[in-house]
Amino acid sequence: MIGPPALVVWIAQVVFWAVLALGLVTDSLSLRSAGLFVLLWLVGFSVIPRLSSSSGLFATPYMAVIDIALVLVVFKGDVPLS
Repeated sequence: MIGPPALVVWIAQVVFWAVLALGLVTDSLSLRSAGLFVLLWLVGFSVIPRLSSSSGLFATPYMAVIDIALVLVVFKGDVPLS
C-alpha cells in the first residue's frame, strides 16, 4: 500500500510532466525553457537525495517549488480557480 508522502510525490511528478507537456503544446514554453525545467527536475530527482543521508527530505519541497514555478510560467501567473 502506498502512504500519503509517496502519494504526494507521485502526484507532483504527474503534474510536472502534464504541465510541461501543456506548455509545449500551447507554445507557452519554449524548448529551451522546457529543457531547463527538465534539468532542474533531474537535479531534484537524482542529485539532491544523494548529497547526504538527510538531504532526501528536501527533494519533495524542491520538486514542489519547481512545479509552482512551471505553473506560473505556463499559465502566465496564478491559475484562476473560479
